[in-house]
Amino acid sequence: MKPLHHLCAGFALLLAFGACSRDRTYPDYSVSSGFMLDSLDACDPQVIENLEVLCRVWGYAKYHHPVFADSTFNVDYELFSLLPQVAQADPMIRNRILAGWIDGLGVYNMAPEKYDSLPANRLNGYRTDLGWTRDTVMLGSVLSRRLTDLRYADRSCGNRYATKMRYEEYDFETPNAGFNNEEPYAKMTDPDCGYRLLAAFRFWNMVEYFFPCKFLTHKSWADVLPEYIGRMIALPDGSYLRTMWRMIAEMNDSHADWNAALPVFGVNRVPLETVYAEGKIIVAKPDTQTGAAFRPGDEIVAVDGRPVAYYKEQVRAYVPCSNEARVCDRTADVMLRTVRNTSLQIRYRRDGILYDTLVAASRYPASDSLWKYKSGDLGGGVVYIDPGSYTAQDEKRLVKLLEQGKGLIVDLRHYPRSRDFFRFISMQVIRNDSLWRKLCQCYTYPNLSLPGTFASSADPEAAWSRPYRSALPIVVLVSGSTQSAGETHVQWLQTCFDTVVVGSQSAGANGNISFIDLPGGIKTAFSGLGWYYSDGVTVQRTGVRIDVPVRVTVEGLKAGRDEILEKAIKIIRT
Repeated sequence: MKPLHHLCAGFALLLAFGACSRDRTYPDYSVSSGFMLDSLDACDPQVIENLEVLCRVWGYAKYHHPVFADSTFNVDYELFSLLPQVAQADPMIRNRILAGWIDGLGVYNMAPEKYDSLPANRLNGYRTDLGWTRDTVMLGSVLSRRLTDLRYADRSCGNRYATKMRYEEYDFETPNAGFNNEEPYAKMTDPDCGYRLLAAFRFWNMVEYFFPCKFLTHKSWADVLPEYIGRMIALPDGSYLRTMWRMIAEMNDSHADWNAALPVFGVNRVPLETVYAEGKIIVAKPDTQTGAAFRPGDEIVAVDGRPVAYYKEQVRAYVPCSNEARVCDRTADVMLRTVRNTSLQIRYRRDGILYDTLVAASRYPASDSLWKYKSGDLGGGVVYIDPGSYTAQDEKRLVKLLEQGKGLIVDLRHYPRSRDFFRFISMQVIRNDSLWRKLCQCYTYPNLSLPGTFASSADPEAAWSRPYRSALPIVVLVSGSTQSAGETHVQWLQTCFDTVVVGSQSAGANGNISFIDLPGGIKTAFSGLGWYYSDGVTVQRTGVRIDVPVRVTVEGLKAGRDEILEKAIKIIRT
């Protein structure tokens, strides 16, 4: 029998066994955590340090201690019991309380051999830095030893707070982390300080241990923690909701943009199609709804007296964006939103002259793409497919067109919403479907049994391989709206050497999504897999490889032209 690890005397051991035999009882935290701090505490370095240590120890134990394989202990309520004991404590007392808390979770078996043969990460070698657990100056020798011992606890029964992600609609599991057992506290729209800290602690630890792209964020994730502890105490952003979305935006992952613009910037929007072109916000379609008679090519200069630069900074602060192209795209939408059901004062420029007008906002959704066409023949043997609207009923008609066609345009500016499209591409366009997927991509995924480590699906190739010929020459259209499955489809098509990718930088957010619930009913996510080309070049934040860069222009928008599609047609015909 393997040795049981425990860190207290006989009474604590008896207590631990007793705790494992029945559910733990807690005060009623359903309405309030009962914990409060004020703005002075937010400026106290010792309080911030204590809460940072608490967050790290609590999250580490949450994902490492075998007791959290089931619901015997409520990990959120455990935090609420620790907050008042630790927040303003002397560091030595703090460390003693946290070591005793770990002891009280119960005994466990050690199984270091289970972790010696886990698959390795051959793509980038990234893993979470756990050096802090060995910092005896900060933690003291006893707490440090408790944490380092926990690293190799036997977690054969799994962990209820980090499981494999399951997609119910497709009935399959994926290797990225799933967080389905977290309580969303959806009705708690104005959480108290304890619940706000719970949200920050929960989210920070999810990213710390299971986000494969954490090493790509603008800001060090270690620096995010103390900053947002202070923010959650004092709420300098004006509300918990805005503060939480600001923290989420620090991931720089467009997959996390789970309608972030709606709660922060408002569900009401001026019904006008705008895009970011040549550093400006430009009206892209004829105005049929506002009554103000905007024209394509009009430049939106300011809204409610605030210039484009202001809204761009607001997007950077509150909307998770993988790259600057995404920031620009979201700015074109956010500028026209308001939390109030009122009109917006819009200043715009037409032919060098400035105009001001008042326009009503309504429940108007922005479209995902300006350019919508029916799949079919564009003339001259050019076959066009819109993956966003493709259905199995289109197959026979398109197969006949492909038989006579000179080239195929696949418009992946539109998200591929159907498995039928994937089947059509693999059967009718790329004929080597048994090999092409593994030649175009590889990915990293979290080792759930050893939090903070990541494995890779394959060894990176020495060079990027494009060995196949497709049924017809292919031109793929991409833009900032090409994201996730759209980017994967681009990579699949790029295994053919007669594929040309045309357009502008894609969203740079690929890999299966890990969904997240936070107190107050906030829903977000992150890219649960780290996504790469087969030669190890990252797609996350960078986007897909582009052969012929094309950007929309103000003159093109004014003339109603789709310049990316025009370039694709020219490539096929010449």
